[in-house]
Amino acid sequence: MPIKYLFYLLLFTLVICACKQKNPNKDAQERILATKKRAVSYAAEKKYDLAVLSIDSALVAQPKNIDLYNTKFNILLRSKKYIDALAVLQQMHKIEPNNAEAFSFQGYINEKLGEDALAQSYYQKAIQACKYRANGKIEEFKNKVNIAFLKQFTQSKAASITYIDSLSVRHAGNGFIRDQKEFIKNFDKQAFLDAL
Repeated sequence: MPIKYLFYLLLFTLVICACKQKNPNKDAQERILATKKRAVSYAAEKKYDLAVLSIDSALVAQPKNIDLYNTKFNILLRSKKYIDALAVLQQMHKIEPNNAEAFSFQGYINEKLGEDALAQSYYQKAIQACKYRANGKIEEFKNKVNIAFLKQFTQSKAASITYIDSLSVRHAGNGFIRDQKEFIKNFDKQAFLDAL
């Protein structure tokens, strides 16, 4: 076979191989999703240590994946490993410094553990993060509702209801606020903390 044809054959083979090669980012995402599913399955079977190990193995490859940290946090919370869960929330702040949800859960856990002053500082940080996002029009209504909800932890249920009522007046017709207003009115803080 002449060299010219070998060159074309080699070029054609390279093109075919390149076309068959999978997208490495898609492969990584698929592996992470499979790992998360496996971890959730372990957690459902109350094999919490295996669930955490699964997530940790994925975090080695993706150390800044906030979703993996969130999954790990939820597994630790479910297994009542509060101190470890708080450590994961701290790691999440290194990736997302103003994560209102992480601040909120730091508050809830610390309150459950009897660290009321520390809990209050985290609730205030959560409220500030929500205000910052709402002012930036990032999920504005969700963040305003979160502020109303957190007032049950920083002030009182009455303050929370007053705040959500004022939101529903200012944003009449907003279905999300209307639905969350009912949730806030029916929310039982103590039952929530007991179940945590």
